[in-house]
Amino acid sequence: MSIVKKYRKESWRVWRKIVEEEKYYLDKKRFHFMKKKIHILILFICILCTEKVVAQRQRNTNLFIDIGAAQGEILKTNEYVTGENKYGLPITDYSSADIRLGWQTLGTKQWHHDLLLPYYGVGFHSSYFVNENYFGYPYSLYFFFGGPFVKLNKHAFNYEFSFGLSNNWEHYDQKENPLNLAIGSKQNAYVDVRVFYSLLFFKRMELQAGVRATHFSNGSTKSPNKGLNIISPFVNLRYALTRREIPEDMQIGQYDPTPEFNILLTIGHKAIKDTPIPNSNHAGLITLSLEYLRPAKKIWKYGLGVDLGFDENKAITIMENTVQKASEKKQFFMGSGLIGQFRARNLAVQGDFGLELIARGYDKFRKRIYQKVGLRYYFRQKFIAGIRIKARNFCQADYIEWSIGYSFY
Repeated sequence: MSIVKKYRKESWRVWRKIVEEEKYYLDKKRFHFMKKKIHILILFICILCTEKVVAQRQRNTNLFIDIGAAQGEILKTNEYVTGENKYGLPITDYSSADIRLGWQTLGTKQWHHDLLLPYYGVGFHSSYFVNENYFGYPYSLYFFFGGPFVKLNKHAFNYEFSFGLSNNWEHYDQKENPLNLAIGSKQNAYVDVRVFYSLLFFKRMELQAGVRATHFSNGSTKSPNKGLNIISPFVNLRYALTRREIPEDMQIGQYDPTPEFNILLTIGHKAIKDTPIPNSNHAGLITLSLEYLRPAKKIWKYGLGVDLGFDENKAITIMENTVQKASEKKQFFMGSGLIGQFRARNLAVQGDFGLELIARGYDKFRKRIYQKVGLRYYFRQKFIAGIRIKARNFCQADYIEWSIGYSFY
């Protein structure tokens, strides 16, 4: 009889422990959910306050707010999302929600007409995964810019790009989360590109539907950093907070863009991979870039670029607990590539596709191929400041690069 009582007592103790752990998990989940609702509520209050202030000062400013949702799929670009995780299952489903505040240009300046009246603003993005234990509850703050490819009365076919920072990720940890090779840090870069159709109905409402491509990574500032790449259809509903004042005359004025020759100095920083203690050793990048760009119509430029620099991550030797960097001769590289640039007055989105002609640290040809995408701003049309991601294989970030430069017209 005592053995039965002891067994019952032990079973009850185990059951109570399971219930307490489940209660803790549910309480933690509710806490994160309530925290997210509070963040969104604060954002709504800020938006309403901003709308009142701006509307009072500028009655003709086309201020808008939009909300949207997306449901898509994570591309299988690394082992963690294909199934090498603690559940042994592929990570596929992804959903997200956005709330944004933006401004529609009024056609008061030449570049407004060149871009068929674009818009811009700031947004808050919240990500949801099939299981929160994979990546947690990340959110992002970002800047967005967009406009129509084609616009006909109430119909338009649009583009849009966004750049920002994301936070609150369940990331790689050598002890607690050693399988997560996709996300290596709590903070990451957020990059998003959209193509969509929009329909204006009523006087202030606009419905948008299309597809978006999203990328999350830390630019290898911490390792591992395979990154996440997501494709998702989305739906947005936009409401104009102030009265729309779209000018009737949409004739594009005379404007002759000129070729430009740019000189830029770029620096980067990353964690060295495969070290005994993750993120204990770092490598630097310094690059001198020369670019020649020619105009194509009014908002596009194309050209060639040459990169000369030193990359401390090349030809590294890792022996037990020590990391030995190569000589400067082996760190030196020279690359050349094609450049495409989208230009909206002083703001530009630029993409590069290049090949390292001299790269002693890379034996395989495919590792010599690189891609760059990022933002740059032209101060007084001459001085340049920019940030971009340098990637390999179109999906894995190699460096986050910070640039300053000068442009000759």
